Amino acid sequence: MIKNLSLKTQYYFGAAIILLVCCVGASWYQYQNLQNQAMTSVYQKTEIYLIAAASIRSYVKDVLRPKIREVLTSDQFVLEAMSTSYISRQIMNNLKESFPEFSYKRAAINPRNPVNGADQFEQTMLQRFYQNSREEQWGGTDQEGRVFLLRTHDAYFSRTAMPDLSWRPHSSPG
Repeated sequence: MIKNLSLKTQYYFGAAIILLVCCVGASWYQYQNLQNQAMTSVYQKTEIYLIAAASIRSYVKDVLRPKIREVLTSDQFVLEAMSTSYISRQIMNNLKESFPEFSYKRAAINPRNPVNGADQFEQTMLQRFYQNSREEQWGGTDQEGRVFLLRTHDAYFSRTAMPDLSWRPHSSPG
């Protein structure tokens, strides 16, 4: 069929196919490049968010809590001034007002505080990350079809971090 076309038409046809392949290739490359840039940008922003939360917890643990203990008796605990998880959760909730696209939660399957309890999706993700400890992030869609990036890191609780009062069933710091 192509042999029946004039040489000029065959040339234009071949050039059109080459142009089409180049355009598709360039479009694919641009898409991949933009997607990579977007992921890098989101990763950097979440890194700042996670570092801010860790810095808050560190400040409470290393500076604020010891200072508060100096003025309180040994059996007293002020949740709003001494609990690293409570304070970081409150500050991150305040930040969410300015950055609604970010969400921060220290989810756990068996938390000390029910607020930190993992929902079904978070339980699935926790199991995924427990099974593959090298995996730090996951991108995908949730049940409503929203595209998002989930970042995680291990967080371990130390018994020595809290006063004895925190281990009594009637008093559970956040």
